[in-house]
Amino acid sequence: MRTPSIFITGAGSGIGAATARLFAAKGWRVGIADRDAAAVSALAQDLGDCATAFTVDVVDRDNVARAITAFA
Repeated sequence: MRTPSIFITGAGSGIGAATARLFAAKGWRVGIADRDAAAVSALAQDLGDCATAFTVDVVDRDNVARAITAFA
């Protein structure tokens, strides 16, 4: 059985971070992305092995595509 996965943008704070924490607590593999590298790195550290952090600005489609590919 494969572990379910989710990729969350805007995960550096607020609803995005809360969503990442919720899915991680339920055992999901979580890709967290935000343009604030320090914030997603800290969150990934808090979440542990289930989380992978990406520094991404969603206005840059190529950057988003690379991050999703790396996560997948």
